[in-house]
Order: sequence, then structure tokens, then C-alpha cells
Amino acid sequence: LWAIATLKELGMDVDVVAVQALSNAAQRTAGKMNPQNLSNTLWAFAKLKKGIDMDEAGVLAVSTEFARRAGEMNPADISNALWAVSDLADKGVYVDVTGVRVVIKELPRVACEMQPQELTRTVWAIANLTAEGMDMPFADVQPVYEEAPRVASSMLSHDVSTTLWAMAKLKSMGVDVDVVAVRAVNDEVARVAGDMDPWGLSVSLWAMAKLDTYGVDVDVWAVRAVGAEVVHMASKMNARYVSHVVWATAKLSRHGGVHADLAALQAVGKEVSRLSSEMNAQDVTITVSGWSQLLELGHPVRSIYDSAALHSVTGRASEVVVLMSPFERRVTKRAFEIIDRAEKMLADGRLS
Repeated sequence: LWAIATLKELGMDVDVVAVQALSNAAQRTAGKMNPQNLSNTLWAFAKLKKGIDMDEAGVLAVSTEFARRAGEMNPADISNALWAVSDLADKGVYVDVTGVRVVIKELPRVACEMQPQELTRTVWAIANLTAEGMDMPFADVQPVYEEAPRVASSMLSHDVSTTLWAMAKLKSMGVDVDVVAVRAVNDEVARVAGDMDPWGLSVSLWAMAKLDTYGVDVDVWAVRAVGAEVVHMASKMNARYVSHVVWATAKLSRHGGVHADLAALQAVGKEVSRLSSEMNAQDVTITVSGWSQLLELGHPVRSIYDSAALHSVTGRASEVVVLMSPFERRVTKRAFEIIDRAEKMLADGRLS
């Protein structure tokens, strides 16, 4: 299963019948698997689940074995297992909660040996399992955070973005996170920003804005480094990434005192007209909310968005308003009031 999942990751077609047969066999053989086999099998289940109907009883059987073998797992086994569990849970696949909790109890034992990617996967899993409602005792996960300063300088760009995102997500859910760990990872953003893809750039900005909103100081140079790369990568961004950049830029300007990167705003603003038809209700809300906040901070109107972008988002808002939550409707309505006022003042020559 691991080999087939790896090949699928590389873009190769896989034999669905073979996958289904192997997933059925997992239920029968789980009790004979060693720790690495267990974690690799569950990782494969998570990777193959999309688009392939597999025997979920096999998933349950493998995760049940964690309770018996967790004490033998090494850092890679544990990080892979927790990543897989959180990914499967997000897809609605039931796993044995008792087995997962036993694995979590092993984190203090293995954290000091984790490599950068293993720590990233673990923190990501902690954030997602917390979002799914699983209790994560701080005493169990704190040792993982404490290792972030040790491995941060060796993290690749994806590890930095993912870890920062996970820590920001935890903070936004009211969960304590180690501030020293956050800053250690945040300090690496400027180093790796040039290697980030559109996803990495958008979630890094989102994470820094979230952390700043909740009182965690962020590295100004990191924000600027990401903004500089957004200018070059905006044309490759999708609607969600563009809206996150606008929202994060506004939040960092309002709460963090970071001067808005007007070049980055103009770069993503040029893409809004192209992408507006792909925006969902949340994308529209956070985009116009970001624009309105930047207007309130006194930024010139056309440095934030152009008339074509505004027209396209206004049209899209009328299409998705029925899908907005009451909160999103209020925020969107208030944002458009501020934008409309600014547009009238611009037309009258009272605003630049």
C-alpha cells in the first residue's frame, strides 16, 4: 500500500482493484504489523482515500493496533501516524481514538529526536486533531514545541509555512502555543520566502496576521520578504490565496503596525478580475473586508484595488450573498459601505 500511495503521489495511475484488495487484507494482518508497517499503512490509506473506495474497517484495525505498539514507535512512525489520522479524520474516516491518544502520550519520548519534517507533520496533526475536537494535553504536546528552535533553521519552505499555519490555527482556537517556538519558526520565513509557492506565501501571511491579532509579535522582515515574493507569484495564485493576501495585509497593517505592501496589493489586485468567478462567499467577504480596512487606514484607493477588480468582486458578491452566513453578510455589507463612500469621495476629488 505504501508503495502504491507513493507512486500515486508521483502522478502515476494505480490499480484500484489492487488497492481495494490490499485495504481489505489490512484488517486481517494488522495484528502482525510492526510499528513502521502500521504507520506506513495508515499513511497510505490517507493518501489513497481520495478517489478510491477502500475498506474503512482496515483503517480502524490498523489504528487500533497503535495502543499496543505505540511505545515501540520512532519519531517518523509517530509523526506519520498522527498526520495520517488527522487527514483521515478530516475526510470523515473513523479511527480508533484510544490508539491515537496512546500515540500522543509518546510525544515527550520522541520529540527530541524529530527531524524538521517530522516536527512539521506532528504540529500540523495536533492543530487538525484539535479542530476535530480531540483533547490535546499541553504536557504531551509542549515537548514538540520546545524542539522547534532546534530544527527551525533546517526547515524547508513548506515546513516553515505549514508549521506557522498550524501554530496560528491553534492560537485562533484558544489553545496555548509556545511563543518561543512560534518566533523560532517565524524567524526563518525571510530565509525561505524565495522558495515558497503561492500556497506557502498566502498561508504564511495568513498565519502571521492571525498570530499578530492574538498578541504574538511577528517578524516585520518576514512579512516584507513574503510580500516581495507575492509580487512575482500573484499571477499563479487562485482566488483563495489572493483573498488571504488582501486580508492578511490589512490585519498586519491595522494591528501590527506593518506598512501595507502596496506593490503586493496591486499585484494581487490585478488578478482579482480574473479570479472573481472562482471566489466563494468567504473569499468575497475577506477580500472586501481587507480593502475596507486598508481604506480606513488612509491608503490611496487605487493603490488597494482598481475599478475592474471592484466591479468584478461586487458582481460576485451579488451571486454568493445567499451562501453567506449572517456574520459574513454583516461584514460584507459594512465593507461595501466603506468602499462606496471612498469611491464617491474619489469621484468628487476629495480623496486620492
